[in-house]
Amino acid sequence: MNQTISRRDLFRGAAMVPVGIALASCAGGNQVPAWVAAIAAIGREAVLILPQLVAAGLPGAAASQAAAIIGSIQNVAQTISAASTAAQGQAALGQIEIYINAVAPIVADYAGLVPGGSILGLIVAALPAVELAVNVIVDLLTPQAKALAGTAPTAIPSTPTAAAAPLSAQQAMERLIALAALPT
Repeated sequence: MNQTISRRDLFRGAAMVPVGIALASCAGGNQVPAWVAAIAAIGREAVLILPQLVAAGLPGAAASQAAAIIGSIQNVAQTISAASTAAQGQAALGQIEIYINAVAPIVADYAGLVPGGSILGLIVAALPAVELAVNVIVDLLTPQAKALAGTAPTAIPSTPTAAAAPLSAQQAMERLIALAALPT
């Protein structure tokens, strides 16, 4: 049963240990940082904002203005990928917040009329958690834009008689990422 091992076999086996450790740490697949997933989710879910608002009564001229701004939000979000740096994420968040400030006065009267809560409200509610995940607090949102967070879907009550509570920023970010992961 005693078997001799050559030096070559010993070194070959020893060289595989770091490779095995590295592969074991990747067991969950390609994990992207939460902020990357959240910004990607903003880009993917932004396409749903306009149909919700038009269904809630947003008139044609305002819808055209909002569509252009929402398109800009999508374009900024699409620049972020798993290879992006935190600095790129911070810059993208700043741009997204500027665009949300621009769209807020146009859609404010209609976002609250979306049954079940608006995607725009969910995005605004999630922004503080995304900022925290990317290690920046930009808070460029105007009070009117911040108020859109109140139009986000609410948390599911723990009991049938309990009132639905507003989502925390972390819950909003998680829900946004989960929505974006659903097949279209």
